[in-house]
Amino acid sequence: MSVVFSGDTTVTANLVTLARHTDVLVHEAVYPAGLAALGASQALVDRILATHTDVVELGRIAEADAGALVATRLGPGGPAAVPDATWRRRLLSDGARRSGYGGRVPLGADLMHVPVRPARARRG
Repeated sequence: MSVVFSGDTTVTANLVTLARHTDVLVHEAVYPAGLAALGASQALVDRILATHTDVVELGRIAEADAGALVATRLGPGGPAAVPDATWRRRLLSDGARRSGYGGRVPLGADLMHVPVRPARARRG
């Protein structure tokens, strides 16, 4: 069983390689429009995106056949800034699916339990 954690990073080939066939990929994500809605300037949003991953890009990393993609450290955080339903429906599911990722995409939460299905069980 394997779990890959990504810190503050953008999409990189190295991370895709590291996450290849992992059972769970835990990755941070930002929603640029949510940052802008809170008053962040475009220059600030661009600086943030230089070191963080736009949520719609997460599927590109998980295409490495991760069993589950757990989105965590969401920015901007808190349901008042971006409701969980927005993260789940419009951004995570749509972004991951557009990239061709078909695995589970739960939102990370403190003390969350993520069932792990070993990669060999997924490949049948």
